[in-house]
Amino acid sequence: MGPPRRARTVRLRRLFVAGVALAILISYLGPVRGYLHQRSDLRGYEAQLRTAEDRRDHIQAQLRALDNPVVLEQRARELDMIRPGERQFVIRNLAP
Repeated sequence: MGPPRRARTVRLRRLFVAGVALAILISYLGPVRGYLHQRSDLRGYEAQLRTAEDRRDHIQAQLRALDNPVVLEQRARELDMIRPGERQFVIRNLAP
């Protein structure tokens, strides 16, 4: 009776170790999925940050350009602004 009982004990131990290993593996699945999801979110946030930084740089360049009097006058003219003492004329119904 000794050898079969020993083989059964070894088999039970292996089954127990396999079960513990499987339980550990399953317990890691949730955190790993969470990590991968957060990493994906981080990539999206980094892309949004780059877009916002590019927009900021563009706006800063526009502000620096407004320090130039010629650019400032050009922008004011685009908004139909005139200098004091100037007369504004509007021509309508021009054929293209």
